[in-house]
Amino acid sequence: MGLWVHVSLFDVGASAGQIEPDVDECAKDLVDGIAGLRRFYGCESTWTATRASVGRIAEAMLRDGKAAVQRQEQWSCAVGDVEVALYPVPDRIGPSSTAHPYGIPERVDSP
Repeated sequence: MGLWVHVSLFDVGASAGQIEPDVDECAKDLVDGIAGLRRFYGCESTWTATRASVGRIAEAMLRDGKAAVQRQEQWSCAVGDVEVALYPVPDRIGPSSTAHPYGIPERVDSP
């Protein structure tokens, strides 16, 4: 099972989402990815606060977020101007093998 991750950075008015294979990879990508956004921050104190918020969220994600995703539950955390939400995505997406195309059952004519 993978997960859909949505990250909002309210201080710079940005948000993005992507699929991640697991919570560990998600936390790593979050911490690594925030470094690439440095150019959007006008002052060092705001940048420092955002990095600290991301670090606290990553720690909570590895503890509480991982447990929630294993239970196939949504999880979110907000610290400062950063918010992260995790949504479990089943391995198999789509209708079950017993579903009818477009929700319309096959027509069966009686003899």
